[in-house]
Amino acid sequence: MHVTRWALRAVAAAAVLVALYAAAGWWLAPRFVRDALVEQAAARGLELRLARVRTHPFALAVELQGIEVTGEGGKPFATAASLGADLAWASLWRDAWIVERAELREPSVEFEAGASGWGTGGGRQGSQDEPPSILVRRLVVASGTIHVRDRSRGAPVEVTLEQIHLSMQGLSTGAAQPAPYELSAALAAGGSLRSQGALSLEPLAAHGRLSVDAASLAKVWRLAAPASEPVPGMVEGSATYAYEQGSLALRDIALRAEPQAGGSIAAGGSYAPDAESASLELRAEGLPVSLAQRFLRPKAASGALSSEGTLQLAPAIAYSGSLRVRDLRLVERGSDALLLAWKDARTASIRVSADALQLGEVTVEAPEARLVVEEGGAFNFARAFAGGDGDSEGDGGAFRAALERLRVSGGTLHFADRSLENPFEVTIVALAGGVAGFSTGAGDPARVQLNGRVQPYGTARIRGTIDLDAPTSLADFTARLRNLRLDAFNPYVAKFAGYRIASGRVSAELRYELREGRLVGDNALVFEEMRLGEKVKSEGALDVPLELAVALLADAQGRIALDIPVSGNLRDPQFDFGAIVAKAVGNMLRKIVTAPFRALAGLLGGGRGGDPGRISFAPGAATLSPPAEEDVARVARMLEKRPRLALTVRGGFDPERDLGALRARTVRAEIAARAGADAAKDVLDFADPKVLQVAERLYLERVGNRLELQKLRESEPRYARALVERLAATVPADKSSVETLARARADAVRAELIALGVDGARVRVGDPRQKAAGEEGIGTDLALAAGSPQMEAAPAQDLDIRELQRKLNAAGHEAGPVDGILGPKTRAALRAYREVHGRDPR
Repeated sequence: MHVTRWALRAVAAAAVLVALYAAAGWWLAPRFVRDALVEQAAARGLELRLARVRTHPFALAVELQGIEVTGEGGKPFATAASLGADLAWASLWRDAWIVERAELREPSVEFEAGASGWGTGGGRQGSQDEPPSILVRRLVVASGTIHVRDRSRGAPVEVTLEQIHLSMQGLSTGAAQPAPYELSAALAAGGSLRSQGALSLEPLAAHGRLSVDAASLAKVWRLAAPASEPVPGMVEGSATYAYEQGSLALRDIALRAEPQAGGSIAAGGSYAPDAESASLELRAEGLPVSLAQRFLRPKAASGALSSEGTLQLAPAIAYSGSLRVRDLRLVERGSDALLLAWKDARTASIRVSADALQLGEVTVEAPEARLVVEEGGAFNFARAFAGGDGDSEGDGGAFRAALERLRVSGGTLHFADRSLENPFEVTIVALAGGVAGFSTGAGDPARVQLNGRVQPYGTARIRGTIDLDAPTSLADFTARLRNLRLDAFNPYVAKFAGYRIASGRVSAELRYELREGRLVGDNALVFEEMRLGEKVKSEGALDVPLELAVALLADAQGRIALDIPVSGNLRDPQFDFGAIVAKAVGNMLRKIVTAPFRALAGLLGGGRGGDPGRISFAPGAATLSPPAEEDVARVARMLEKRPRLALTVRGGFDPERDLGALRARTVRAEIAARAGADAAKDVLDFADPKVLQVAERLYLERVGNRLELQKLRESEPRYARALVERLAATVPADKSSVETLARARADAVRAELIALGVDGARVRVGDPRQKAAGEEGIGTDLALAAGSPQMEAAPAQDLDIRELQRKLNAAGHEAGPVDGILGPKTRAALRAYREVHGRDPR
């Protein structure tokens, strides 16, 4: 009985204790947990609000609902729908809290970076007491959100991760094995993020693999360049990472981006911020140049960029590699006026840094540039590239661009000088040559060597140096212009001379030097077949009988030669280029007074280089040059005006000059073939080590030994030319080849005349003639003779010309307009009809 009462008392005591424990667990523990958590948050400068706290004393479980954490000033930092944790009973007798399972649902955290760095809204550190160790055997985060806002780099950059799901095993605040985890999230701007790895809290460290799929390129681009325009498109990538001791290292990086505007870019490599150097290998294909607009001074209207190289991330950001840009078009900001364009440009060497662009040798196909001297004397290129137009970001310095050498082919240059009272404009096509040492930096002049074609039959050759940053301070140019149409200069001539130019050509050699604003020029001009047009009223024009002056100045070939010196100070407010021109015209009038009277040339007199009956060819060549094409065209017009004249063409040859040129061409072709160069080019680049080595090997094979080669190298300033000359001397001499060349020249003239509408029966090729080469080259003589071979193409006498033209046109033979004139087109159609039908139209 006594035992029974004791047992009952024990049970009753246990029941009371359980009841008290349950009461404390259900009603007192939630308040204790809430107060403890709020106190811990306050100690760290945070305010914690909990909508509900629930505890389960027998399951050792706690659940927090409606969690909200704010920082200073009530600024939201984090929220969560609920946090539940189940404690292990072992936590009651161990030093560490052991959580069997913790689940955080719908958490949302905001991070923000300002000028002072990253923050969460907290303001101070809490107690330094050692916190108890916590082990979470399984942690689950469901439907989380992280919002990051960066205001530290000008334009705000925001990144949001949604639908975050995290699963982790064995996470401990004490020293322990890293806890494995799996993470997935959706990017608010599109795409997804996945990661697998392991995390430890003491010390904080993590490693694993991270991948991003179908992310917004616009967001990534704004992260790299916050101030730039967004770039629509998609990006994907992956990398392994390791974080420890506050340092993040990335390895096995693989990125690929595809902008909506076109093209793609891929990157691979590793990055460790504490390494002395870090880099990524990049490959870009067909990217729009407009994506790099932030780094360009001019406006990029079009262009596609491809590149392969290395992006250096440390110690400073820079890129080096190869570059190719197709279909580029750069225009001036505001006006959209053309600045620079090309079909294709490529280089094997490019380096870009934060404030500079450096290029090696650049090859450009079909470039088009617009070079303008503005009213104040500045070049449009210098203004467009040097900045200072209010578009800079206040970095204290302009972006610098430089290249080692530029080679162009098939180019077009539009040049305009608006610093003069009467603007001058000219366009050069078929431009070829190069620019060395191009730079936008002050005091760093560029060296220019260019050749091109001007107007229908003119040529231009430009050599010199110029400081594009300050052209009025440093410039030295020589321009040789040949066979330019004078009517293009009518606005200039009309103002100062009071006449328009009806026709004529001019050739010039212009030498200009500019030193600190001081202009010194020497202009040698040659006018050919100048014909004045109508007289115009112009205030300040010279009141002289200009027709008589022109007639007296012209020599027997219809040429007028003038030397016009120019000097002045561009920085002098009184400087007037018009006064310089007036002085030049005065010099011309003085020559009129002293020049002997010359009769105007006849129909065949006063050609481009003298007698139009002589077509000049370069030694070794049988191709018509642009000026020679014009001479042949003039002859064709003469024959059209004199239908009873026939023509004999006798090709000329100079045995010494032609044979030497043919031998040299044979040598150059062999060198080009061995060096893998373009054998179609007459000019080899002996600055190319490969080309020079091939030439030297040929010399050793055919001419002399290494000692002689060394002596030649040391004694000849034009070493490459000397090599070609020595090798050309070894080519077998075929004297008949120069006569064959002469016949080819005659055939070329005859073919051109026929192409211009001259009846082939009127042009005969005679025997070649030996002629000494002159200044213009080796001449092919044209001789007129009496005859009417075109009469074979005349229609039957009983057929009206108009009726003939109608029938020829109806039969599909282009006879031209029905005008009753038996011109070249009608005669050609009649010949074609006879060849097909064997008779005249009836």
